[in-house]
Amino acid sequence: MAILVGSAAAPRWWDLDHANLEDYLARLRSWGATASELVLHHGPADDQIVRVHILEPDWRNVAERFHAAGLICHVHAPLAPRFSLRRWADEREALERNYAPILAEAERIAQRQGESCVVVIHGANRPVVAPEANATATVEFLQWAAERCDREFPSVRLALELRRADGAKPPPDASRSGIIELVERVGSARVGICWDVGHDWENREREPDWTPAPGDEFLLRVIHVHAHDAGPDGTVHYPLVTGQVPIAEQISSLLAAGYAGSITLEVRYRFAAALGDPLEMLEASFRRLRDCLSTEG
Repeated sequence: MAILVGSAAAPRWWDLDHANLEDYLARLRSWGATASELVLHHGPADDQIVRVHILEPDWRNVAERFHAAGLICHVHAPLAPRFSLRRWADEREALERNYAPILAEAERIAQRQGESCVVVIHGANRPVVAPEANATATVEFLQWAAERCDREFPSVRLALELRRADGAKPPPDASRSGIIELVERVGSARVGICWDVGHDWENREREPDWTPAPGDEFLLRVIHVHAHDAGPDGTVHYPLVTGQVPIAEQISSLLAAGYAGSITLEVRYRFAAALGDPLEMLEASFRRLRDCLSTEG
């Protein structure tokens, strides 16, 4: 099974106007896209949320238009604070209510496309508590979500994202060993790792003996991938044109481990615009990703 490639479908890429979506989808297909990742949101939304997320009234229409273009869709959980797993310890029922529609929509997407849908989730990262408290919140939430999917949403998989190790007490999902342990503690075949190769590269100074290839203990748990490069100051989510993040080596290790999921280009529009025409930068990122895959193929 071939690896699917796509990009994070922030509405900013089609100028927040659904009239422009068909042109955007045509470009994606011409660049070799076979998948996409929709950041879903429901409830109140400010201007920043609108630029990044697909709002609930548009969920079905947008997903169906991506499907009509031949793209498999995956989902990223909302980025707004009320969806943060920081709330699990004190507001568990509210967080469950917030996530139930996201999981249900992911199941509808999976049924329409005839393939499973991965939902990418950020772990708990409350800076005022001990790392173990964040680990417990993350594991308990994922256990709840996995059990809910077992009962109601059988075509949904859950990917805990490897993130940047910020601060003196980085959350447990911000290291290779830490995220392996979290997934193991959840104990569900439905739950795996979203390997964000840019954040992994950011964490290299904190990881003993870091190399671009994480090893099979990590790679065999990967069910989704985020790819992006870094800017001049090391800031990530840049197009794959700067050459700082060792994308080729990372993809090589994925293929050697037999990975057959999706790779999402998680490129921020404003960083692409900083380097030139944003759509040209995104096209160059697809070209670079395809080159890496074809070189290994």
